[in-house]
Amino acid sequence: MNSTNFIFFFQTSLCFKKRQFLSLFLIFIFPSFSVFAQSEDFKKSTKIEVVYGKKYYLHIVGKGQTLYAISKVYSLSVNDIVFENPDALNGIKPGQVLKIPFEKPKTIIANLVDTNSFNHIVEAGQNIYSIAKLYGTTELAILNLNPFSKEGLKKGQVLKIPGKRIVKKDVSTVVIPSEIKLGIDTMYKGIKKVEYNVALLLPLDLSNVDQINLSEIKKKNTIFPKKSEIAIQFYEGILLAIDSMSKLGVKIKLFIYDVDETDSLKVQLVLDQPQFLKTDLIIGPFSPAPFIPVSSWANNHHIAIVSPFSPANRVLFKRPTAIKVMPSLSSQLEQLALYLGSQCKSENIIVISTGTEKEKIAAVTLRNSLTKIIFSDGNDSVKLSMGIGGVESLFVKGKKNILVFSSSNESYVADAMRQLHTLSDHYLIEVHGLSSWMRFGNIDLEYLQTLKFHFVAPLFIDYDSSIAVQRFLNKYDYFFHGDPCESTFLGYDVGMFFFNSLNVYGIDFYQKLPSIKGQGLQQDFDFYISEAASGFENRNVHFIHVLDYQLEEIK
Repeated sequence: MNSTNFIFFFQTSLCFKKRQFLSLFLIFIFPSFSVFAQSEDFKKSTKIEVVYGKKYYLHIVGKGQTLYAISKVYSLSVNDIVFENPDALNGIKPGQVLKIPFEKPKTIIANLVDTNSFNHIVEAGQNIYSIAKLYGTTELAILNLNPFSKEGLKKGQVLKIPGKRIVKKDVSTVVIPSEIKLGIDTMYKGIKKVEYNVALLLPLDLSNVDQINLSEIKKKNTIFPKKSEIAIQFYEGILLAIDSMSKLGVKIKLFIYDVDETDSLKVQLVLDQPQFLKTDLIIGPFSPAPFIPVSSWANNHHIAIVSPFSPANRVLFKRPTAIKVMPSLSSQLEQLALYLGSQCKSENIIVISTGTEKEKIAAVTLRNSLTKIIFSDGNDSVKLSMGIGGVESLFVKGKKNILVFSSSNESYVADAMRQLHTLSDHYLIEVHGLSSWMRFGNIDLEYLQTLKFHFVAPLFIDYDSSIAVQRFLNKYDYFFHGDPCESTFLGYDVGMFFFNSLNVYGIDFYQKLPSIKGQGLQQDFDFYISEAASGFENRNVHFIHVLDYQLEEIK
């Protein structure tokens, strides 16, 4: 099979059924492999271990099991499991042993329900989010009074709304039933179409299909190629986004191209195909090497193109129609500087410079940004420490000492956290680092809790309290009989944001991109022009901290 000619499309008029998306896709590519390994029914482990006086189940991960599925069996949250097994953030695999808390960690839940309430009759097109916004309350508060509403709303249903009947008139966000919210500028009128052609460029690697030993994969002696697996997961999310948009009357015709990310000639063959000129939006390729030539082509033809995975800023240079979803490390640190500058001005902030030359440069840049924000008069500066040794001399007793790291070196970070944990008996210490630290296996969880660990992350899924996430999990399970991966969430968020942008603004939506704000299930969107005559970077990040041994987003 010639991989560059592997093209098919989906239209939103198709009637999607359970497992139809992935099963047909895999059967087409791998006739002898009907579906991926599915999660078998499983129960709580009977093996129990006591560690430092705390009881744990020892759960051996089975074939096809996910963190979400395991958390449901043990009646815990994903966060509860991750905090005992931080390396699980990097994925779990069959045979891996997880420590599962014997009892659910105790948390204090505020009373979110007002005892006074009134009735609301559901109208066509309304959902929990839009009704909560209408009355200035929360989704959770409405769900607590109306447990049945978790299954969805129907026109004519009666809901109890907490509080007094006060309708909020200023609602500046259009609510999409698929649970992504997009800010709208109703004054802008772009070039709109009845149906939009979207090209999805995936690293499926179909030319090497014959080399995949499916029997060995089923025996767990080998694994499915990682790049292809991520591509299929992302594709699932895109398909679910198309299904959601179809319910709004938006027609998306999706063309799939298998792009060999190491062969520039094959990439060019894709660009030379006549139907590619009719594309209204391009999503992919995933990595910078093939994305750069495709984005140059897209720029010459005034077509918006989206890089969903790469954080590299070079993919945007001199390409005004290029859009990058993942913020770079420098952008994440810039957002951290803005957060610290606004929330922690009166605290003792110390930036730690160490590691690679790139990390040292990032630390100095972060320190300079913080200095400009906090000491705008130029009379002082944020402290900079060249490593952790001697940092105690910069501490101030009776004041919160905030240490900010840009290092991703596991051994260095683990040693620094051990030293700081010892100092925490004498000083108030708060540590800010990178999301990659949560994957480090040699950092004691007690350190993260004691040192009040904070980090910025482009992606965060609120499994515990987000009604939108729960609905998506149900939707995914309906179609695929399983649990979605992070790449699936990303595909859905990317699809919903950009398909909706096409629908509202037309094919030249990128001209309005800095004014379009989007809120997804895992990722939010807030774009700006990286530099003159270049493309757009998403600068939105989540601020996460460890609180009561759980990950919590700081709103």
